[in-house]
Amino acid sequence: MKEKRSDLIFIICFMCICLMPLVLMPVFGNQKPVGNEMEPARPELNVNVLPDAGEYFSKKFAFRQELVNTGDLIKGKIFGVSAQSGVIMGKKGWLFYSNTLEDFQGVATLDDYRIASSAYNLSLIQQRLEDRGKKFAFTIAPNKNSLYPQFMRSGFRQNEKTKNKTRMISKMKEAGVNYIDLYKLFEDRKEVLYHKTDSHWNNKGAALVSKHLKKETGQAYTDWSGEKSEKRYDFQGDLAAMIYPLSRDNDKEFYYERDFTFKYVGESAGVKKDVTDKSIVETENPSKKGNLVMLRDSFGISLVPFMAEDYKKGYFINKAPYWIEPAISRDADQVIFELVERNLANLTTDAPELDMGQVKMNAEDIPVDEDYKGSAKAEMSTSGNEFTKVYGNLDPAKTGEDTKLWLIIRSADGVDYITPAFRTTRYGAKDNDKKKYGYSAYISWESLSPGDYEIFLIYGQEKDLKRTETLGKVTI
Repeated sequence: MKEKRSDLIFIICFMCICLMPLVLMPVFGNQKPVGNEMEPARPELNVNVLPDAGEYFSKKFAFRQELVNTGDLIKGKIFGVSAQSGVIMGKKGWLFYSNTLEDFQGVATLDDYRIASSAYNLSLIQQRLEDRGKKFAFTIAPNKNSLYPQFMRSGFRQNEKTKNKTRMISKMKEAGVNYIDLYKLFEDRKEVLYHKTDSHWNNKGAALVSKHLKKETGQAYTDWSGEKSEKRYDFQGDLAAMIYPLSRDNDKEFYYERDFTFKYVGESAGVKKDVTDKSIVETENPSKKGNLVMLRDSFGISLVPFMAEDYKKGYFINKAPYWIEPAISRDADQVIFELVERNLANLTTDAPELDMGQVKMNAEDIPVDEDYKGSAKAEMSTSGNEFTKVYGNLDPAKTGEDTKLWLIIRSADGVDYITPAFRTTRYGAKDNDKKKYGYSAYISWESLSPGDYEIFLIYGQEKDLKRTETLGKVTI
C-alpha cells in the first residue's frame, strides 16, 4: 500500500512539473525572443491553429529563457558544444559567428565575377566622389577568426588564398580603389583587440582603427594609445547574448579616462543610450577641421566616438542600400566606407543611393547589338529618399569580369540621359547555385523630370563598346 502511495505521489509531482510551463505561462511566459528569434504571433482559430499554437507555446512557455540558458550553459561550458547554429564554440571560451566559417576555410566563397563586380562598383563610387572633390577610402573590418585563428577549434583550417578578402584586395588594387588595410594593423600587435564573446573589436581596437584611418587619409588624429584606461568586466558580447541570453558572465572592455570633446547634434542630440547604434549619427567638434561622411556597419558602434573626435562635422550612416548622397549634399571632405569581411557580398546586392551624374557620350556613335538579351524596370526607392531605381538583367553571354556599363535613359522627345550603372548579382529561389547578372542605378529626382522613358545599355570596354536595343519602357 505504501509503495502504491509513493508511486502516486511521484506521478502527481511529475505531472505538476510537466504542467508548470503551461499553467504558469500567463504569469512567467511573456519573455522576449532569444537571440535572433522573431516574436511569435498569437494563434488564431483557423486550419493551422494546432501548429500555430505549438509554435507559440514553444516560444512562450514559462521559464523558457531560464531553461534554455541552463541547457546552453551545460552544452557550452561542460561539453564545449554550441546550442545555437549561429555561434561556433572556440578554444578557451572564445565564440565566433558561424557565418564566417565557410570564408575562413575558403569554401563556398564568392565567385570571380562577383569579386570583380565588387571592385568595379567601388571604383565607380570613388570616381564619382573624386569628380566632386571628395576623398574616398574603403576599408574591411576583419572577421574575428581571420585575426585570431588560434582560438578556433583545431578541426577548422584557414585557407588564406581563397578567402573573399584576399581576392577582393587584389581586385581593388587592379581597379585603383583607395583601400586601407586593417589586417596588418592588428596582426602587428600582440595584444588581442577583439572581444572574446563578441564579434567586434573592443574600444582599444576602435581607437587604433580610428587613428590608422585618419593617418592614411591625411587627417589630424588623436593618439589614444598613451591615454590611461580602466578595464571593466561589464560588456555583454553579441555572441554570448545569442548562446547564453541570461548569463551575467560579462566580457572585458576598456574605458579611457580622457573625455571626448565632440557633441552629438541633430536627431542624435540628447540621446543618452546606444546613440551610436542608430542608422544616422551626426556629430560636431568646432575646434577641429574637416567634414566626414562615413558608411559603416555594426563595427562603427564603438568606432563612431573615436572618429568623431577629430572632425569638425561627422555624419555616420548605417543604411541599406548604401546611402552615399550625403557626401555631396553635406559637403564632405572625406568619405570612408567601412564594411565587415563577412558582408563583402553586399557590395553587389544593389547599387548605392548615389546619383552618378550625366556623362558625355553620343549613343548614336556606338554600334547596336541586336541580339542582346536583357531587361529593364524602374521603381521608387524603398528607403524613402528621393531616388528612382532603374534595374534589370544583363545578357550573361556578353557580360564578363571587366564589363563596364552605362544606362541610356531616353525621353519621349529623344533626349538621352547617360549615366554609369553598377553590376549586381542576385540569386533566385529556384536557382540558388546559378549566377544572375544584373545592373542597377539610382537616379535622383532632380536629374530627370517625371515621365515615360526608354532604357538602353552601353556595355563593354572603353575601346569596344556596344549599345543594346530598347530593354524596356519605364516611368520615372
